[in-house]
Amino acid sequence: PVACGSSEMSEAASGATVVTEGKGLRAGALGLTGSVVVGVASTAPAYSLAATLGFVVAGGLLDGVVLTGGEALRQDALADAAREVIDMGFQVGLHTAGPYPRRLRDMIEAGLVDWVGLDIKALPEHYGQVVGRANAATKAWESLEVLLEAAGRGGPDFEVRTTVVPGDVTARDAYEVACRVHDAGARVYALQQARGQGTTGDFAVTAAGWDAACERLAGRIEALGWERFTYRPA
Repeated sequence: PVACGSSEMSEAASGATVVTEGKGLRAGALGLTGSVVVGVASTAPAYSLAATLGFVVAGGLLDGVVLTGGEALRQDALADAAREVIDMGFQVGLHTAGPYPRRLRDMIEAGLVDWVGLDIKALPEHYGQVVGRANAATKAWESLEVLLEAAGRGGPDFEVRTTVVPGDVTARDAYEVACRVHDAGARVYALQQARGQGTTGDFAVTAAGWDAACERLAGRIEALGWERFTYRPA
């Protein structure tokens, strides 16, 4: 598989990552590696997407487009952009932290997404410490339920991922988060080390023994039994 952003959207697929304008939930850095990255402002009309991606399409380099951010589901033009990607003949992937479960459901029911990468950042009781919003946990975990329900009806493939920061609640919660995600019925999961690139630098992403600790954590999580488990070091 070829990575689309920090995801695997399909076997032998190459992808462009469209980064929408604006901020999402506060947390560790998203790694956008192995893909063509383009930026689209939230106010940009949907028809501009074809022009934005034209140089990639013309080169025959593209199988799919991953819409990310920020938080892609915040964008009013997201559905129009996804339709245009589909009309261009490509698959649509979506990165989300899950703050808009109703919008996620609408996208799925409209057939506008082929793959979703969902960030579950912490246990519900600790979510506020990570993202600074009291109701974020309810919505993120509800988004997981939306994906699981859709999967039972032949909906899009999805990956749940957790990004960990040394000395942070994300690292302390990660194993239990994985357990709860697995118990809920998800079968594709990724553990990611936070990256400093593209962040404010307000938190440390490295520490003594951190890499080894993450490798041990990854081993414990993998042992839960998944159809696919991925560990993404920084």
